[in-house]
Amino acid sequence: MLIIGDMVADVYLDGTISRISREAPVLVLEQREERVVAGGAANVANNAATLGGRSYAVGVCGTDAGGDALCAVLGENAVDTAGFVRDAARPTITKNAHHRGRARDGQPADRTR
Repeated sequence: MLIIGDMVADVYLDGTISRISREAPVLVLEQREERVVAGGAANVANNAATLGGRSYAVGVCGTDAGGDALCAVLGENAVDTAGFVRDAARPTITKNAHHRGRARDGQPADRTR
């Protein structure tokens, strides 16, 4: 299956809320873990490969950490990424989600390590 589209790195941050920021009414997340999963068209390619299909992903991603992590995730399921264009001038599309404990909350949060 040939998948052409936006290759997105979905970044999940897991941690606990430690306080409210002094600079703005924003919660501060003490980060415990960061996990990258395939999003956008990369998710379709990953799902097809997981189900046993041959998957060929074509799209653009950066040479940044998000692009490296996305390629690694797709490689774990044998998605062929030879059609990826790695462009240093273009950052990888990323989508962040914060997980606080077991509940998922879409509120903005600063993060600390």
